[in-house]
Amino acid sequence: MKVGILSDTHDNLPLVEAAARFFRDEGIERVLHLGDVTKPRSLEPLKGFRLTTVQGNNDGALPELPVSWAGEVGGVPVAATHGHLSDFLQELVASRRYAFVFRGHSHKAGVTREGETTVVNPGALHRAAVKSVCVLDTATRGLAFYAVEAHRVAPWTPPAAAPKRR
Repeated sequence: MKVGILSDTHDNLPLVEAAARFFRDEGIERVLHLGDVTKPRSLEPLKGFRLTTVQGNNDGALPELPVSWAGEVGGVPVAATHGHLSDFLQELVASRRYAFVFRGHSHKAGVTREGETTVVNPGALHRAAVKSVCVLDTATRGLAFYAVEAHRVAPWTPPAAAPKRR
């Protein structure tokens, strides 16, 4: 199973639409949005996916969103949170219950390893030098990052994407 991961869309509807088209073209059925949607209309292009969205620090218009989500996707234990509550983020990572912890907030794509947990930030579709999303292939546990423009999505390696051990 392939899972699309995005964060910090901040109402950038053209790029959310581009990401959604890309996810559909890739056959992605499951999408995790890591918060800072800002307004509900920004989720409309993601209709039709099995969508899980967590609340970011700019999601006052979406009070029903949970602060985090945890479960299995394609048999892989994962957790998702926005990342603005740093102590909570560290608790998720330190719990050792998840193969992946997905977080946003910083608008900086990257991957770190903390013990057996891979912490992934897909980047942002707003206020980032390169707007980006990430795809997790649960069969291989491989990650791929993609730069997103309104009319083009292309493979991309963020500067901070080489896994680092802490």
